[in-house]
Amino acid sequence: MTAGFYFVMVLAKPDAIGLGDAKLALLTGLALGWFGMRAALLGLLAATLLSAIGGMAMLVTCRIHLRQAFAHGPAMLAGALITFALLTPPVG
Repeated sequence: MTAGFYFVMVLAKPDAIGLGDAKLALLTGLALGWFGMRAALLGLLAATLLSAIGGMAMLVTCRIHLRQAFAHGPAMLAGALITFALLTPPVG
């Protein structure tokens, strides 16, 4: 499901998001999907929020300008890791 969402974004506006992000979404979606649909949606939401926060921070600090692209992959990985941490039961 997450890969489908990213592939639609790649087809709709290829200069806004890359095919590598769609491939990474496939891998993180498969891993999060092991925990269920809720985990996949939470990971997608976390990645989107982290990317938006990072983009706004870079805009405010003038590291990028408004129409400049930046990497979405680190936010996707961080969102997946946060989701894993929230949904994995404690050991012991």
